[in-house]
Amino acid sequence: GPYGWTVEKVLNEIQKVGVQRVPDIEEKIASLHKDLADNNFESDEFNRKLAELEQILGESDADLMLIRMERIRKNKIRNSKK
Repeated sequence: GPYGWTVEKVLNEIQKVGVQRVPDIEEKIASLHKDLADNNFESDEFNRKLAELEQILGESDADLMLIRMERIRKNKIRNSKK
């Protein structure tokens, strides 16, 4: 049962709530994911958007940590092809 689950897990698993952030923040996170998918993760614009969200959400935010890890992974792949 859900006893001991986090609020986020209850919302996702039981109540099927997909979005838990305000739309503005969701859009900014989605924009960073799109930049990653389009390989635009080395641009000043990407870094500016990431820094802005880090200021708002903190550097330990799970979504931002995943974005940073994906950027590192893509950089490793790109550098291994050189």
